[in-house]
Amino acid sequence: MLEFINRRGDPPFAPFTSDELDTAAVYADAIAPLVNAYESAKLLRNLSTKVLADSGESDLAAMRAWLASTRDSAEHRERMDLAILLREVAGRGDAERKLCRELLESIVRFSDEKGETSYLSF
Repeated sequence: MLEFINRRGDPPFAPFTSDELDTAAVYADAIAPLVNAYESAKLLRNLSTKVLADSGESDLAAMRAWLASTRDSAEHRERMDLAILLREVAGRGDAERKLCRELLESIVRFSDEKGETSYLSF
């Protein structure tokens, strides 16, 4: 999902141009799958941590319930959709993969500088 927020400054805000909207959509399409891939990796890390931390007998029923609830969530489905988009963009060629990497690295740097949990908080 892509959300446009008012421009900086005082109202009245100038409307976004169609070129600005198109450019934002291109970036969103490129970035969204990468965010999903990150979230999927985090999910796998959490699962492996849960499995490795279990020093006794595994409670497989509880683990299966946890996985099912995670997998069935709308957030997880959206992340998987994003991963598919990333694979599609990255599969188009070297230039596309390079653009995706540069965009993601820029987002991470921006987020680190802002020290906020949302990548897109201004």
